[in-house]
Amino acid sequence: VEYRPRYTPVETSDEAYKRDQKHRDYQRIRVTVVRFLSIFLLVAVSSVLGRIYFAIKGTTGPTRPSMNSSFKLAKRDSLGFFHVPDDKWQIAKSNHRLWIKSDPFMPSFVCKNEVNIAGKFVCNPKRMMDLATNAHQKQRKFHKDDCLVYASGGGDTDFSSSWQKLWSNSTSTPCEIHVFTTLTQYKPLGDGVVVHPYVFHPKNAGLGFGKTLDEAIDELGHRGRRISIFALDCEGCEKDLISDLLGAKVGISQLLLQVHGSQEAVFKIMEEQQYVMFHREPSSSAGAFDTSWIKMASSFFEE
Repeated sequence: VEYRPRYTPVETSDEAYKRDQKHRDYQRIRVTVVRFLSIFLLVAVSSVLGRIYFAIKGTTGPTRPSMNSSFKLAKRDSLGFFHVPDDKWQIAKSNHRLWIKSDPFMPSFVCKNEVNIAGKFVCNPKRMMDLATNAHQKQRKFHKDDCLVYASGGGDTDFSSSWQKLWSNSTSTPCEIHVFTTLTQYKPLGDGVVVHPYVFHPKNAGLGFGKTLDEAIDELGHRGRRISIFALDCEGCEKDLISDLLGAKVGISQLLLQVHGSQEAVFKIMEEQQYVMFHREPSSSAGAFDTSWIKMASSFFEE
């Protein structure tokens, strides 16, 4: 048998090496392309399946704000309270217009960070804490964003105590809390809570007890301040008192109001004063509802 070398001179020539090198390069490119197309196909199929899933669920799916997202609209429309991307805020405004027409007695705004504090729902207390802390860091006395809380009636002492504890567990600047009650016995409320032995009555009531809200504001030196939270349950007097509240010498950011009986008159005034409701539920009192409202700028209601 004739002996044949393992590689012939032709096979070991420079031309053969170049052909082999081209073949290897081609194989690497083909493998890379196949891998890329496989990944692309997997992502495309996952995206389609995700869209089908969220379409069935009736949502648009999770989104992450762009690095270039603007937050100006929410800041303008909420008087500086909300920090939400413009596109999501526009959706919230559209939903409000739709829901308020559908049922004006149900919440028309969603506060994703609402917190139940002693049975009363507050929108994003963490944001409130941050704003108050930033205001104090500016070293401005009675800055509009300082946290000021009023509570009167309907578990006012429990709410104030729970709110004070919430702040005591944080590093934020504490709130100034005022409770207006005729109760003579209640649990210790802790530091930072001031109790006043009277309740509010309407300006035109002509009662021999209590004070009007403006009288209390002047007495406490709060004129020009903004009340961060006003929790009120006056057992049916809200129809007479609501105009005094919203026309007082202070602004009210959030109003936690128990409404008794017919709600139409109260809700109409709240809407006229540019408040939107973000929570409503039946109260323990028969025929009453606990509602939570937040103040908006006039631009929020513009088309």
